[in-house]
Amino acid sequence: MAERAPFNILDPATAGDAQRRGSDPRELDRCMEQMLSYIYASLPNYPLYLGQRFHAARAAPDRVDRISRLPRDLRRDIVSRLPVKDAARTAVLSWRWRTIWLSTPLVLVDAHLLPKGQGFPPTYSTNSQPITAAVSSILEAHPGPFSCVHLICSRMDSYRPQLARWLQLFAAKGVHDLVLVNRPLPLEVPLPATVFTITTLTRLYLGLWKLPGTAALRGASFPHLRELGVLFVEMEPGDVDYLVARSPVLEILNILGCMKGLRLRLVSQSLRCVQIAGSIMENIAVVKAPCLERLILHGSCKRGGGLCTRVRIGDAPKLHAFGYLEPGQVLEIRDTIIMSKRCDKPTGNLGAKFWEESGPIENVVSGITVMSLREYTGEPGEVGFLEFFFQCARVLKTAIIVTANPIHTPFLKDVAFNKESKSSRNMASKSCKKCFVGSTGPEGGEVLCFKTGAEFSIPDPFCVFEVLTRF
Repeated sequence: MAERAPFNILDPATAGDAQRRGSDPRELDRCMEQMLSYIYASLPNYPLYLGQRFHAARAAPDRVDRISRLPRDLRRDIVSRLPVKDAARTAVLSWRWRTIWLSTPLVLVDAHLLPKGQGFPPTYSTNSQPITAAVSSILEAHPGPFSCVHLICSRMDSYRPQLARWLQLFAAKGVHDLVLVNRPLPLEVPLPATVFTITTLTRLYLGLWKLPGTAALRGASFPHLRELGVLFVEMEPGDVDYLVARSPVLEILNILGCMKGLRLRLVSQSLRCVQIAGSIMENIAVVKAPCLERLILHGSCKRGGGLCTRVRIGDAPKLHAFGYLEPGQVLEIRDTIIMSKRCDKPTGNLGAKFWEESGPIENVVSGITVMSLREYTGEPGEVGFLEFFFQCARVLKTAIIVTANPIHTPFLKDVAFNKESKSSRNMASKSCKKCFVGSTGPEGGEVLCFKTGAEFSIPDPFCVFEVLTRF
């Protein structure tokens, strides 16, 4: 009998403990692996060249080292784009390079410190000790500042003293772009409060930690922070509110995997984009956000008891991109309430007549220019909504219908297409362009790409699809 493949995330001790508690360790391992894949996909890029390696050119006939005679600033720019091992090795090239690495703001990605032959992402068998030791040596040796530091490969529960020292060095020497992800298990390793005193940060991403108490967050100070990501972090209600309040120039807020019931009360003079994915959302209130342009909610998880997610939009005059509104959610736009009292009604019974009787929703729909409907299967509730929407959306310019993946959600694509065509026979807008888009993604749709949603050069974050049929 063939031997089963080892676990990717769980160590043998954790797997045995899960089995003794009646859980399937392989299912747990699969869930952990999927969670990490979501986290890694949500992290920002780092500014390094990782393309083709070039072979050394033949020396010039006059044997002159011209690259070492480049201006010092240009040599520093070259070093800043190299993985940390290669950057440090430039010190042995010649006396002209000896001090370049130490005088260049450090770029450190611990994935580049993985042992030879060990691919990314790391597995349970990956030894964290040499990685953490190398990170410690580099941070101690470099005088700073640190331009970009991504630490995502170590199980930090076993290296808490090292983590505490790293954060002290970041606070003392300065770091601009910081990504800290703890490798599970355990999931809820306490994050030292020192991270909230690093005043030089412009971008901060935290993954798989437990935030410290409210007192520590009240002392947070992020005067330069422009982007904040909170990924599968255990936190209490109000924690994110505290962080936003102490980040006066924050523009982008990304939240992934908040499973305790997320309650946000957004008051910010600088926020432009808020994205929340894969979370249990209880109450999202945009109280005062005069610069907010995008509010993107994706893949909300359901909580038992029939509770509805309530999204309230107050003072947000620049908001022009909102989605996705899902069954069971209540949207309030000042005095207008959409899907309020009947949010628990089965979606299959929500025909066009239901929407016609829903009060002032027509006033909201009439001003929409772009609409995207995902996971479409041609169910009566979906068709009824589209029929109502197309009849009321007088200034609609673009409508995108994205089907579910038939591998995960069986449905007849041709039938769904025909139903959608019939629903649009009486369109109020005569200039609307419609796209019918097929999906090959996972069940429930693709994971929200934070990078796309926060890319302001893309006018509409909902229109990035592969169009199969255009009509």
